[in-house]
Amino acid sequence: MLAVNVPIFATSAGHPGSNVGYDPYPPVPSILRRLDFTKPSVARIYDHLLGGRDNLAVDRAAAGALLKQAPGLKESVRDNREFLTRAVEHLAAQGISFFLDLGCGLPAAQNVYEIVAGRTSQARVAYVDNDPMVVIHGRALLDVDEATTMIEADVRDLAKIFADPYVVSMLQEGKPVAVLATDVFPFVEEADDPAAIMAELGEALPAGSVMVHSHLSSDGLDQRQVAAIERVYAGTSARLTLRSSKQIADFLGDRWQVVAPGVTNVNRWLENLAPLNDPLRSGTYVGGIVQVRPR
Repeated sequence: MLAVNVPIFATSAGHPGSNVGYDPYPPVPSILRRLDFTKPSVARIYDHLLGGRDNLAVDRAAAGALLKQAPGLKESVRDNREFLTRAVEHLAAQGISFFLDLGCGLPAAQNVYEIVAGRTSQARVAYVDNDPMVVIHGRALLDVDEATTMIEADVRDLAKIFADPYVVSMLQEGKPVAVLATDVFPFVEEADDPAAIMAELGEALPAGSVMVHSHLSSDGLDQRQVAAIERVYAGTSARLTLRSSKQIADFLGDRWQVVAPGVTNVNRWLENLAPLNDPLRSGTYVGGIVQVRPR
């Protein structure tokens, strides 16, 4: 685990001349009470597959079970991260400086703010995740004055996200916003209506906004593999639903306009990776960059 020296515990040290003493047993912040290290975490599994160190034995065991069903998953996860990085670089070069990173996960080697700030001094990034460990790490490692914020929220509760003062201030600027939703919607079950969430996102964003999205696909997997992978995630912090490329594309509805090369294997978006005639890997991410349709 990454050791972070950050004052997250409340204390009640006395002020000079006061009668207030030091409390050796301050109340534990609620976010710490929600930490659960007894079951695998989606964020920590992903961190392990990326080669990170912020994971536990239970997470590595779950990752091992996934790799038995989809041996190419580790490479696919790294391709997915590379897709995110390249997409952010591309959008920043196009002049977008405001980013909303949904399901941001544990901090990686090069975070979104660092990429965007390399292009513009106006960079602002709102990181969002529902995992308390991610939030603690994010607030410790991703805080850059007023240029970033870390919001504890769930993509299924967009009202909470869009009511956050930092997000409100970004939207009030009226500038295009890039939403990052890579490997987020696999953890939105059918009962939560992922297509409706996609539509709500499109309605809330200013004109010219875009979304970078990806989804672990069932393409190339048989029913036994799909069931086994979903069974592993059923024992983690969030259930996963594998979907076909067509199902993933259908989520976009009529609020989003697809940009070439379309909703496809994310490797197609990476200039130096798999040529078009390469077979899809087992456990491949499908996604792309899409634009909000003009109203």
